[in-house]
Amino acid sequence: MSLKSFLTPCCVLLFLLCQVVFAETYSERPDILKLTPITHTELGSDWQKLKKAHLEATAMLAEMYPDPNQEIYFLARDSEYLYDMMKIMAQDEPSLLKRIHLLNVSRTNMTSEHIKDYLIQEGITEKAMKSGKKIIFVDTGFSGTISSVISGYYPLELLPQMKTHLMSSSNPTHPSSRVFLTELNNEAPELSTSSMHETILSYEAMPRYTERSTHFEKKKGKWEAVSKVGERSDGKVSRPEAKKYMEDLYQYSKNSKELFRQRREKWKKLYRLNQEEKTTVLTEELKTLVASKEALDHAMVRDFIELQRTNLNSKTKIELNDVGLKAITNSIYESNKLALIEKHPEWKELLQDPIFQIAKLIDAGDFKTLDSMIDVVKDQEITSILCSLLGEKGNLPGVKDFIHSLILKKDPYLMETLVIKTFSKPQAAEMTDLIRMLIDTEDKHIMIILAQNVFSQPNITHKNDLLKLMIQKGDKEVLGNIAMFCLSNDLTKTNHDLAKMRDVIELLIDTKYEGVYRQLGIHVFSKKSTVGMKDLLKKVIENCDNNTLRSIAHETFSQPHTAGMDDLLKMVIEKGDNRVLIELAQYVFSKPHAAGKKDLIKLLIEKGDHDVLLNLAKCVFSRPETTKMKDLLRLVIEKGDRNILNTVEWYVFSKQEFTKNSYYDILKEAVKIHDQKQRIEFLNKQLGPLKIDLKHSPLKSLCDSARSVLNNALIKVRLVNPR
Repeated sequence: MSLKSFLTPCCVLLFLLCQVVFAETYSERPDILKLTPITHTELGSDWQKLKKAHLEATAMLAEMYPDPNQEIYFLARDSEYLYDMMKIMAQDEPSLLKRIHLLNVSRTNMTSEHIKDYLIQEGITEKAMKSGKKIIFVDTGFSGTISSVISGYYPLELLPQMKTHLMSSSNPTHPSSRVFLTELNNEAPELSTSSMHETILSYEAMPRYTERSTHFEKKKGKWEAVSKVGERSDGKVSRPEAKKYMEDLYQYSKNSKELFRQRREKWKKLYRLNQEEKTTVLTEELKTLVASKEALDHAMVRDFIELQRTNLNSKTKIELNDVGLKAITNSIYESNKLALIEKHPEWKELLQDPIFQIAKLIDAGDFKTLDSMIDVVKDQEITSILCSLLGEKGNLPGVKDFIHSLILKKDPYLMETLVIKTFSKPQAAEMTDLIRMLIDTEDKHIMIILAQNVFSQPNITHKNDLLKLMIQKGDKEVLGNIAMFCLSNDLTKTNHDLAKMRDVIELLIDTKYEGVYRQLGIHVFSKKSTVGMKDLLKKVIENCDNNTLRSIAHETFSQPHTAGMDDLLKMVIEKGDNRVLIELAQYVFSKPHAAGKKDLIKLLIEKGDHDVLLNLAKCVFSRPETTKMKDLLRLVIEKGDRNILNTVEWYVFSKQEFTKNSYYDILKEAVKIHDQKQRIEFLNKQLGPLKIDLKHSPLKSLCDSARSVLNNALIKVRLVNPR
């Protein structure tokens, strides 16, 4: 046999093996009910909010669509965690369980061959709908493109049988789920749903078990949604991580069934009153929810009124102002994507599958098509995808020029999205001229989000000139955001990085804006690498008000790197009001790095009022490090009232460290004497007049060192210039 004849079948076999290895089916994603419920605390606080958001959304879906003939199809992958939760919650409710489905139709496979075969297999048939079956498609956002494409495969007379429910909708014909959004942002009931699209995009980027499928194949007699691994990557794919989220969701759902039941009861009552057309009673019920002042109740009211107008087909409609709520104007724009698909068939593929198609156009340098599209399309998702891809592909020919042309359009939302999605990417290091162009617009909002999203990133080089330009052009709010976001990240790095930022910090201080001082105290001087900037911190302390001093006391001097800044700490005590002194007692002198500063604690005792002494007793003298400060504790006891004495007895003398010598025995007796004069006489008689020994004070040592240096200098001067 020749080598060629041997290799040919081997190559074919290798090719077939690669197809097997690198293709996956969506059915490989495990059934959540077959997993083991496990709590994964490492998944973070955002996931905790999302779990509750899933509960709220699925409780609403269960009661707003209770018709036995109405089946709920969650569109995967984006809605798969919603499906998982509802499946767990419906475990003991067979009638609901059989009505929920996970349908893998996405923008990457919705027009592929055999899509109709897959839909029929999953129960979406003309025959069933003609017999009364109703379909609810559930997706995350935003226009309902996928459900619109699915509906297009069926006769027009069946369209009323198919409805869509989104978590965040920019299409007035589809309702949103503000109860979902409110768990992620408590202000959601008063925001337009479009303003939370970025939140949904972040949610859609959660780790998934499989790639987004691209087509359908028949395997073992069943149509399967199939993806080629790595061919059309869309979001993060990690089977171990996705499995953790599913396990944790299972555990949370099992523990939350009573809460789920309670939430369903509230929705059930609204639905029943609506079906019975008891408009007056329903209106009063909605007013009661509004009166509760709870954000979730407000979200529920807005969701229900929107559902009345859309998917519930209610005979009577209740308006927002009928229940004491105001309509919210869409802060950006409603999507016109679906209308444009009808009007511009040549853009259909681009608008239906924007991630892949926009990337192709950028790679090909076809910015003319992109420019034409962006002028006409009003769709937040497409704008976001375009700007994100421009950031990722910023080094390709023509990209910078195209971004320049987009900035010149002066579209507020487009510029905002460019800042957040494009200039936050590493490639923005080569786009400083475009960033300068954005700053030169002197748009306050743009400068704020530049501070928050761009200059907070380590990828912008030569940023000082741009930051100085923003400081010159910005108002107080812009400057506060520069202090909060642009400096603190750099200051956690090396002193070399910090040295390069010193002139920016100094320029901010010279603006003498109180809000800027406060942000510097909280976010900048609280960092270890500012230890060489004592002169700048001193300048802030000298010029700031007491509110800022409180922030500096709490955030800066509570940090160990301030241990050698006794002179500045003394300045804060001398300048600060009683609230500042309380912050010092609670957050500074209670820390090991400050507990031994006897002279400063003495100054705090002498200057502070009742509340300061109370906090010193509770937070400072209760610590083991203060056992060497018996004289200062005595001073607190001499000055204290009954409340302070009780605090000393409870927080100090209850500790074992304070039972080791007779001095404390005398102090324990003293706290039982409520008359101050008698208490002081008792202490003087037992211990003699109060003398506070400060010979070991750090500040005294500092002064002694300074005195020694000055004396040596004077000696040298006299030697050189004797009289």
